[in-house]
Amino acid sequence: IMAVVQCGFPESHQNRPAVEIMRRFAKEAGFAWAGALFMGMGGALGGRPLEKAGGMARNTVKAIEMTAASLLEGGGVPEEAAALMAKPLFPKWLYRVMANWGMKREAKKHGAAKLVSARPYGA
Repeated sequence: IMAVVQCGFPESHQNRPAVEIMRRFAKEAGFAWAGALFMGMGGALGGRPLEKAGGMARNTVKAIEMTAASLLEGGGVPEEAAALMAKPLFPKWLYRVMANWGMKREAKKHGAAKLVSARPYGA
């Protein structure tokens, strides 16, 4: 068993708890653990097929292809593939700008624009 995990946070390491849960499940269920591919910035892909995501998905596609070839030969997730998958799709600062813009746009659409900056527990 292997895992493919993504999250909306910019840092791919945010997926480590999910990967560890899958690794432990594999062990307890008696499955061989083949490893994991995980990435951050999943929201940037927006549910589009990878072939339509353009250049930003090139490392993702390469990592999946490398892993598929390894699995077909009876191997696991290659370290190189895992490292490629974990690379940011583009600069983190740009992802944060776009994510904040998207959140504010959605809040406005749902009549909650004034609540975005609320600090109910702030000083």
